Amino acid sequence: MKYFFIFLFILIITIIFITFGAQNNQFIHINYLISQRDYRVSTLLVTIFSIGFFIGWITFSLCYLRPYISLCRAEKKFKKLIKSKKNF
Repeated sequence: MKYFFIFLFILIITIIFITFGAQNNQFIHINYLISQRDYRVSTLLVTIFSIGFFIGWITFSLCYLRPYISLCRAEKKFKKLIKSKKNF
């Protein structure tokens, strides 16, 4: 149930950003190192929000998976030690 509320919260924030971005039809001029382009505010907001979301998701996943993998390895070693102890 907790994950459902988190998903619902993220979905509501995403809908708010998309609604806000759809109402902005203004253009922003961006100078790159090599070139220049004009972007709509809505496109820029959605792009930056999506990139930030995926970077956060990847960072969280790496921070969550590292202890999980080491726990799995420790459990395998523990089971191996228990099995070898029974063989003595």
